[in-house]
Amino acid sequence: MPTYPKTSGKRIQTRRQANQAKDRAANALVKERSGGRCEVVVEVYVGASYGRFRCERASNAIHHLISGRGQRGIGESVKAERKLDVCNICHRDIHGGVGGKKLIRIGGVVPHYTDRYRRVA
Repeated sequence: MPTYPKTSGKRIQTRRQANQAKDRAANALVKERSGGRCEVVVEVYVGASYGRFRCERASNAIHHLISGRGQRGIGESVKAERKLDVCNICHRDIHGGVGGKKLIRIGGVVPHYTDRYRRVA
């Protein structure tokens, strides 16, 4: 019977733990990409055209662009390009906002971190 050397590190035993490990690794990439600043880019109508402004606040949450019942943290939603590093205010506004302030995503069918947002009442 062959002997195998011991491997260092934590052993992943379940599919759920494997998905959580992938999710944490992608979160680290998202935080590195953002540089600690909110990644939300808002389009604002200025004059005869739209201007784009990136949020100036510090980020403190990871927003999964693909979510839904039982979907967050598995499959496509685990990938770093399907996540945003956001501040609490932008995160709240993406999920519905308070007092009519809401951000809606402008982009393709499949969400991507480079998509922009527009504020609606």
